[in-house]
Amino acid sequence: SDGRTTFVLAYPPRDPHQSFNESPMAEKRARAALHGATIAGAPVHLSGFDALQAQSGGGKGPGVLLEALLGGVGALAVLAFVFASFLALVPIFVAVVSIAALGPVLHVMGRPSVSLPWKLVEHAPLIQNATPDRFPAYSALAIAVIGALWLARAPSRTAVYRWGVVGLGAVLLFPNLGAIPHLPQTVPLFFSSGEYRNVLRADEVVFAIPKDKGEELTWQEATDYSIQLAQGHMGVLPDRYAHEPLSTGLNARSVAGVSPATLAAWLQERQVTAIVVADAAQQRFAPLIRSVGGASVYEGGGVSVWRSTQGVWTSDRTAP
Repeated sequence: SDGRTTFVLAYPPRDPHQSFNESPMAEKRARAALHGATIAGAPVHLSGFDALQAQSGGGKGPGVLLEALLGGVGALAVLAFVFASFLALVPIFVAVVSIAALGPVLHVMGRPSVSLPWKLVEHAPLIQNATPDRFPAYSALAIAVIGALWLARAPSRTAVYRWGVVGLGAVLLFPNLGAIPHLPQTVPLFFSSGEYRNVLRADEVVFAIPKDKGEELTWQEATDYSIQLAQGHMGVLPDRYAHEPLSTGLNARSVAGVSPATLAAWLQERQVTAIVVADAAQQRFAPLIRSVGGASVYEGGGVSVWRSTQGVWTSDRTAP
Protein backbone atom coordinates (compact mmCIF):
# COMPACT_ATOMS: atom_id res chain seq x y z
CA SER A 1 0.00 0.00 0.00
CA ASP A 2 2.98 2.35 0.48
CA GLY A 3 4.19 1.75 -3.06
CA ARG A 4 7.55 0.47 -1.87
CA THR A 5 6.75 -2.94 -0.35
CA THR A 6 6.48 -6.08 -2.47
CA PHE A 7 4.85 -9.32 -1.34
CA VAL A 8 5.35 -12.73 -2.90
CA LEU A 9 2.88 -15.51 -2.08
CA ALA A 10 4.55 -18.93 -2.45
CA TYR A 11 2.65 -22.22 -2.27
CA PRO A 12 5.11 -25.11 -1.82
CA PRO A 13 4.02 -28.69 -2.55
CA ARG A 14 2.27 -30.36 0.38
CA ASP A 15 4.45 -32.64 2.49
CA PRO A 16 2.60 -36.00 2.70
CA HIS A 17 4.34 -36.76 6.00
CA GLN A 18 2.99 -33.66 7.74
CA SER A 19 -0.45 -32.84 9.12
CA PHE A 20 -2.43 -29.65 8.56
CA ASN A 21 -0.70 -28.95 5.21
CA GLU A 22 2.57 -28.11 6.93
CA SER A 23 5.76 -27.96 4.87
CA PRO A 24 8.71 -27.38 7.24
CA MET A 25 11.33 -28.53 4.71
CA ALA A 26 10.10 -25.97 2.17
CA GLU A 27 10.39 -23.29 4.85
CA LYS A 28 13.99 -24.27 5.57
CA ARG A 29 14.95 -24.26 1.89
CA ALA A 30 13.29 -20.88 1.34
CA ARG A 31 15.00 -19.40 4.39
CA ALA A 32 18.40 -20.67 3.21
CA ALA A 33 17.83 -19.28 -0.30
CA LEU A 34 16.84 -15.85 1.05
CA HIS A 35 19.68 -15.61 3.57
CA GLY A 36 21.46 -12.31 3.05
CA ALA A 37 19.26 -11.34 0.13
CA THR A 38 18.25 -7.67 -0.25
CA ILE A 39 16.10 -5.68 -2.63
CA ALA A 40 17.23 -2.10 -3.16
CA GLY A 41 19.14 -2.44 0.09
CA ALA A 42 16.10 -3.64 2.08
CA PRO A 43 16.20 -7.10 3.70
CA VAL A 44 13.83 -9.87 2.62
CA HIS A 45 11.58 -11.31 5.33
CA LEU A 46 9.98 -14.75 5.30
CA SER A 47 6.62 -15.25 7.01
CA GLY A 48 3.85 -17.84 7.08
CA PHE A 49 2.69 -20.70 9.27
CA ASP A 50 5.86 -22.79 9.03
CA ALA A 51 8.09 -19.74 9.39
CA LEU A 52 6.25 -18.67 12.54
CA GLN A 53 6.67 -22.17 13.97
CA ALA A 54 10.38 -22.25 13.24
CA GLN A 55 11.09 -18.71 14.33
CA SER A 56 11.10 -17.23 17.80
CA GLY A 57 9.34 -13.97 18.52
CA GLY A 58 11.84 -11.29 17.39
CA GLY A 59 14.45 -13.89 16.43
CA LYS A 60 16.31 -14.02 19.76
CA GLY A 61 13.67 -14.68 22.39
CA PRO A 62 12.00 -17.98 23.34
CA GLY A 63 9.79 -19.68 20.76
CA VAL A 64 6.01 -19.59 20.92
CA LEU A 65 5.84 -23.17 22.18
CA LEU A 66 8.37 -22.50 24.94
CA GLU A 67 6.51 -19.35 25.95
CA ALA A 68 3.29 -21.33 26.23
CA LEU A 69 5.02 -23.93 28.39
CA LEU A 70 6.54 -21.31 30.67
CA GLY A 71 3.17 -19.61 31.04
CA GLY A 72 1.49 -22.93 31.83
CA VAL A 73 4.08 -23.81 34.48
CA GLY A 74 3.68 -20.37 36.04
CA ALA A 75 -0.08 -20.72 36.18
CA LEU A 76 0.20 -24.15 37.80
CA ALA A 77 2.64 -22.76 40.39
CA VAL A 78 0.12 -20.06 41.29
CA LEU A 79 -2.60 -22.66 41.72
CA ALA A 80 -0.39 -24.79 43.95
CA PHE A 81 0.48 -21.76 46.11
CA VAL A 82 -3.15 -20.69 46.46
CA PHE A 83 -4.47 -24.12 47.44
CA ALA A 84 -1.39 -25.06 49.50
CA SER A 85 -2.47 -28.72 49.58
CA PHE A 86 -2.78 -31.80 47.44
CA LEU A 87 -6.11 -30.42 46.22
CA ALA A 88 -4.02 -28.20 43.97
CA LEU A 89 -3.43 -31.29 41.84
CA VAL A 90 -7.09 -31.31 40.79
CA PRO A 91 -7.20 -27.89 39.05
CA ILE A 92 -3.67 -28.54 37.79
CA PHE A 93 -4.91 -31.75 36.20
CA VAL A 94 -7.84 -29.88 34.63
CA ALA A 95 -5.46 -27.25 33.22
CA VAL A 96 -3.03 -29.81 31.78
CA VAL A 97 -5.74 -31.95 30.21
CA SER A 98 -7.58 -28.92 28.82
CA ILE A 99 -4.42 -27.65 27.12
CA ALA A 100 -3.65 -31.14 25.79
CA ALA A 101 -7.22 -31.37 24.42
CA LEU A 102 -6.38 -28.56 22.00
CA GLY A 103 -4.06 -30.97 20.20
CA PRO A 104 -0.58 -30.40 18.77
CA VAL A 105 -1.52 -27.26 16.80
CA LEU A 106 -3.78 -24.37 17.79
CA HIS A 107 -6.54 -23.70 15.28
CA VAL A 108 -8.06 -20.24 14.98
CA MET A 109 -11.26 -20.00 12.92
CA GLY A 110 -10.47 -23.38 11.42
CA ARG A 111 -6.92 -22.50 10.40
CA PRO A 112 -3.76 -23.93 12.04
CA SER A 113 -1.52 -21.39 13.74
CA VAL A 114 1.14 -22.21 16.36
CA SER A 115 2.31 -25.44 17.98
CA LEU A 116 1.04 -26.42 21.41
CA PRO A 117 2.64 -28.47 24.23
CA TRP A 118 0.97 -31.69 23.08
CA LYS A 119 3.24 -31.66 20.03
CA LEU A 120 6.19 -32.48 22.30
CA VAL A 121 4.67 -35.69 23.64
CA GLU A 122 2.24 -36.88 20.95
CA HIS A 123 4.70 -39.60 19.85
CA ALA A 124 5.74 -40.68 23.35
CA PRO A 125 5.26 -44.34 24.36
CA LEU A 126 1.89 -45.31 25.88
CA ILE A 127 0.16 -42.11 24.71
CA GLN A 128 1.18 -42.03 21.05
CA ASN A 129 -2.25 -43.35 20.06
CA ALA A 130 -4.20 -41.07 22.41
CA THR A 131 -6.74 -38.80 20.73
CA PRO A 132 -6.93 -35.27 22.20
CA ASP A 133 -10.60 -35.03 21.17
CA ARG A 134 -11.44 -37.41 24.02
CA PHE A 135 -9.43 -35.65 26.74
CA PRO A 136 -12.34 -33.42 27.89
CA ALA A 137 -13.96 -36.54 29.33
CA TYR A 138 -11.10 -36.78 31.84
CA SER A 139 -11.13 -33.09 32.70
CA ALA A 140 -14.90 -33.35 33.25
CA LEU A 141 -14.28 -35.95 35.98
CA ALA A 142 -11.86 -33.61 37.72
CA ILE A 143 -14.29 -30.71 37.42
CA ALA A 144 -16.95 -32.91 39.03
CA VAL A 145 -14.59 -33.48 41.98
CA ILE A 146 -14.04 -29.73 42.30
CA GLY A 147 -17.80 -29.17 42.25
CA ALA A 148 -18.40 -31.82 44.89
CA LEU A 149 -15.79 -30.29 47.21
CA TRP A 150 -17.25 -26.85 46.61
CA LEU A 151 -20.69 -28.07 47.67
CA ALA A 152 -19.43 -30.08 50.64
CA ARG A 153 -17.63 -27.05 52.09
CA ALA A 154 -20.44 -24.56 51.49
CA PRO A 155 -21.54 -22.51 54.55
CA SER A 156 -25.18 -23.12 55.43
CA ARG A 157 -26.18 -19.59 54.50
CA THR A 158 -24.84 -19.87 50.93
CA ALA A 159 -25.34 -23.59 50.29
CA VAL A 160 -28.60 -23.04 48.41
CA TYR A 161 -26.89 -20.69 45.96
CA ARG A 162 -24.07 -23.14 45.30
CA TRP A 163 -26.53 -25.95 44.70
CA GLY A 164 -28.39 -23.63 42.33
CA VAL A 165 -25.23 -23.00 40.31
CA VAL A 166 -24.46 -26.72 40.12
CA GLY A 167 -28.07 -27.49 39.19
CA LEU A 168 -27.96 -24.91 36.42
CA GLY A 169 -24.80 -26.50 35.08
CA ALA A 170 -26.52 -29.90 35.03
CA VAL A 171 -29.47 -28.44 33.09
CA LEU A 172 -27.11 -26.94 30.52
CA LEU A 173 -25.62 -30.40 29.92
CA PHE A 174 -29.01 -31.93 29.10
CA PRO A 175 -29.06 -32.80 25.38
CA ASN A 176 -31.59 -31.54 22.87
CA LEU A 177 -33.40 -34.79 22.15
CA GLY A 178 -34.95 -33.32 19.03
CA ALA A 179 -31.58 -32.64 17.41
CA ILE A 180 -29.60 -35.83 18.10
CA PRO A 181 -27.94 -36.58 14.73
CA HIS A 182 -27.99 -40.35 15.09
CA LEU A 183 -29.79 -42.59 12.63
CA PRO A 184 -31.87 -45.46 14.01
CA GLN A 185 -29.90 -48.70 13.84
CA THR A 186 -31.42 -52.15 13.47
CA VAL A 187 -29.67 -55.49 13.81
CA PRO A 188 -30.18 -57.84 10.84
CA LEU A 189 -32.21 -60.96 11.55
CA PHE A 190 -29.12 -63.00 10.70
CA PHE A 191 -27.61 -61.88 14.01
CA SER A 192 -30.66 -61.27 16.19
CA SER A 193 -32.11 -64.73 15.47
CA GLY A 194 -28.85 -66.56 16.17
CA GLU A 195 -28.55 -67.84 12.60
CA TYR A 196 -24.96 -66.57 12.56
CA ARG A 197 -23.97 -69.57 14.71
CA ASN A 198 -24.63 -71.87 11.75
CA VAL A 199 -22.54 -69.81 9.35
CA LEU A 200 -19.75 -68.11 11.29
CA ARG A 201 -17.23 -69.86 13.52
CA ALA A 202 -16.53 -68.79 17.09
CA ASP A 203 -13.72 -66.19 17.28
CA GLU A 204 -13.64 -65.91 13.51
CA VAL A 205 -12.21 -62.66 12.15
CA VAL A 206 -14.98 -60.96 10.18
CA PHE A 207 -14.94 -57.85 7.99
CA ALA A 208 -18.38 -56.27 8.28
CA ILE A 209 -19.81 -53.97 5.61
CA PRO A 210 -23.03 -52.53 7.07
CA LYS A 211 -25.51 -50.00 5.74
CA ASP A 212 -24.34 -47.18 8.03
CA LYS A 213 -21.05 -46.47 9.77
CA GLY A 214 -20.87 -48.03 13.22
CA GLU A 215 -23.55 -50.69 12.75
CA GLU A 216 -20.88 -53.39 12.71
CA LEU A 217 -20.49 -52.89 16.47
CA THR A 218 -24.16 -53.67 17.07
CA TRP A 219 -23.71 -56.80 14.98
CA GLN A 220 -20.83 -57.93 17.15
CA GLU A 221 -22.77 -57.12 20.33
CA ALA A 222 -25.70 -59.25 19.08
CA THR A 223 -23.33 -62.24 18.86
CA ASP A 224 -22.25 -61.68 22.48
CA TYR A 225 -18.81 -60.86 21.05
CA SER A 226 -18.33 -64.39 19.78
CA ILE A 227 -16.82 -63.03 16.56
CA GLN A 228 -13.87 -60.71 16.06
CA LEU A 229 -14.13 -57.63 13.87
CA ALA A 230 -11.29 -56.71 11.53
CA GLN A 231 -12.44 -53.09 11.79
CA GLY A 232 -14.96 -51.17 13.88
CA HIS A 233 -15.95 -47.51 14.00
CA MET A 234 -14.74 -46.02 17.30
CA GLY A 235 -14.97 -42.31 16.49
CA VAL A 236 -11.96 -40.08 15.86
CA LEU A 237 -8.80 -41.99 14.93
CA PRO A 238 -5.22 -41.16 15.93
CA ASP A 239 -3.31 -39.38 13.15
CA ARG A 240 -1.06 -42.38 12.53
CA TYR A 241 -4.11 -44.47 11.51
CA ALA A 242 -6.44 -41.82 10.09
CA HIS A 243 -4.95 -41.94 6.58
CA GLU A 244 -4.51 -45.70 6.32
CA PRO A 245 -6.59 -47.54 3.71
CA LEU A 246 -9.87 -48.85 5.15
CA SER A 247 -9.17 -47.22 8.52
CA THR A 248 -12.84 -46.24 8.65
CA GLY A 249 -14.10 -49.41 7.00
CA LEU A 250 -16.72 -49.67 4.27
CA ASN A 251 -20.47 -49.17 4.35
CA ALA A 252 -23.31 -48.52 1.92
CA ARG A 253 -22.83 -44.77 2.32
CA SER A 254 -19.03 -44.73 1.90
CA VAL A 255 -17.88 -41.95 -0.37
CA ALA A 256 -14.37 -43.16 -1.16
CA GLY A 257 -13.71 -46.47 -2.84
CA VAL A 258 -10.86 -48.97 -2.49
CA SER A 259 -8.87 -50.91 -5.07
CA PRO A 260 -8.94 -54.72 -5.19
CA ALA A 261 -5.20 -54.86 -4.50
CA THR A 262 -5.56 -52.70 -1.39
CA LEU A 263 -8.54 -54.68 -0.10
CA ALA A 264 -6.85 -58.04 -0.68
CA ALA A 265 -3.68 -57.00 1.14
CA TRP A 266 -5.73 -55.52 4.00
CA LEU A 267 -7.84 -58.68 4.42
CA GLN A 268 -4.75 -60.89 4.38
CA GLU A 269 -2.90 -58.73 6.90
CA ARG A 270 -5.81 -58.93 9.37
CA GLN A 271 -6.40 -62.65 8.76
CA VAL A 272 -10.01 -62.13 7.72
CA THR A 273 -11.82 -65.37 6.87
CA ALA A 274 -15.34 -64.06 6.28
CA ILE A 275 -16.97 -60.88 4.96
CA VAL A 276 -20.51 -60.07 6.08
CA VAL A 277 -22.31 -57.55 3.86
CA ALA A 278 -25.64 -55.87 4.58
CA ASP A 279 -28.20 -56.21 1.79
CA ALA A 280 -28.15 -52.44 1.32
CA ALA A 281 -24.43 -52.60 0.48
CA GLN A 282 -24.33 -55.85 -1.49
CA GLN A 283 -24.98 -54.45 -4.96
CA ARG A 284 -22.17 -51.94 -4.61
CA PHE A 285 -19.51 -54.15 -3.02
CA ALA A 286 -20.23 -57.61 -4.46
CA PRO A 287 -18.08 -56.97 -7.58
CA LEU A 288 -15.21 -55.74 -5.39
CA ILE A 289 -15.37 -58.83 -3.16
CA ARG A 290 -15.45 -61.13 -6.19
CA SER A 291 -12.39 -59.32 -7.58
CA VAL A 292 -10.34 -60.42 -4.53
CA GLY A 293 -11.44 -64.07 -4.81
CA GLY A 294 -14.57 -63.98 -2.66
CA ALA A 295 -17.74 -65.98 -3.23
CA SER A 296 -21.11 -65.80 -1.51
CA VAL A 297 -21.72 -68.80 0.76
CA TYR A 298 -24.88 -67.59 2.48
CA GLU A 299 -27.69 -65.10 1.88
CA GLY A 300 -30.52 -64.37 4.25
CA GLY A 301 -31.53 -62.44 7.31
CA GLY A 302 -30.59 -59.12 5.77
CA VAL A 303 -26.96 -60.01 4.98
CA SER A 304 -24.74 -62.10 2.74
CA VAL A 305 -21.63 -63.96 3.90
CA TRP A 306 -18.60 -64.24 1.64
CA ARG A 307 -15.49 -66.41 1.86
CA SER A 308 -12.35 -66.77 -0.23
CA THR A 309 -12.57 -69.59 -2.75
CA GLN A 310 -8.83 -70.29 -2.46
CA GLY A 311 -8.33 -69.72 1.26
CA VAL A 312 -6.44 -66.48 0.61
CA TRP A 313 -7.57 -63.09 -0.62
CA THR A 314 -5.87 -62.11 -3.87
CA SER A 315 -6.34 -59.78 -6.81
CA ASP A 316 -4.83 -59.57 -10.27
CA ARG A 317 -2.15 -57.25 -8.83
CA THR A 318 -1.35 -59.27 -5.74
CA ALA A 319 -1.59 -62.77 -7.12
CA PRO A 320 1.75 -64.51 -7.65
